[in-house]
Amino acid sequence: MDNVIVSVSDLLKKVEELHKDGMEYVELSVLEPEEEDLPVSLWFEAYKSPMLDMGVDYEGIDVIEDLD
Repeated sequence: MDNVIVSVSDLLKKVEELHKDGMEYVELSVLEPEEEDLPVSLWFEAYKSPMLDMGVDYEGIDVIEDLD
């Protein structure tokens, strides 16, 4: 999966949390669950420095799979 759609309000809440925690950089990953009944999620690993050696995992937000 190369592209995903997420709720802007969910994304904004996550970005505000990262900013409040003093994070400078974030790596985004699409997590596809092993079980089909679980949603695909966008996961965040954030860093306070460009060294990228001590990342902090943040809870993901669900991907919207069908806009209809």
